Amino acid sequence: MNDTLKFITAFLLGVVLLPFIEESRLLKAVESVYPHLAEDEIARNTLGSEILCFSNKHKLYEELCVLYSKRKNDKPVPLDPKISDKLVGFASRDPNCIPESTFYTPLPGKNTRDIVNDRSLSVIYFLPTKTSVHKSILLKHVKLDPPVLARDDYDFVRGGGRGRGRGRGGGGGGFPRGGHSYHNNRDGPVFRGTHVPRDPW
Repeated sequence: MNDTLKFITAFLLGVVLLPFIEESRLLKAVESVYPHLAEDEIARNTLGSEILCFSNKHKLYEELCVLYSKRKNDKPVPLDPKISDKLVGFASRDPNCIPESTFYTPLPGKNTRDIVNDRSLSVIYFLPTKTSVHKSILLKHVKLDPPVLARDDYDFVRGGGRGRGRGRGGGGGGFPRGGHSYHNNRDGPVFRGTHVPRDPW
């Protein structure tokens, strides 16, 4: 391990390579465990839905509160990108959400309190129907953090850990031409499992 990391200038740049895992062998090994799992444990080990959460200060709140009216509508409704920060897709009622009710802590007895008059809303999110090849782009005015890796680190990783490393006469710093850092701080509502194209419509 020390030999592998001797050219890495920071511990955060080191990646531990796990032994190869056979999926079929692993699933077969845990088959006997599943019948003994509690209901909440089964839920945590099952693929669920994408959940979109936002507060009552967001423009989507009033727009999607209609999903929770007395006339319940389980049919997904399209999101208006003009008020959703250009998020496109569909949303439907989250059966676990009751607007302006008490949100009971999922960890009772763990020094966490219930939230009385919860002023947030959650809906089930669905990706838009794919009609063309998706192109990942950075949004306009995005603020990128300074690069963490230098050119030598990039070459070292691309070479599988072979060749020159930092501190051994490598080249200059920075990303290769055209490279980007995709880490960015996100403020506002939580959009999980989505990518927002710049001009989706």
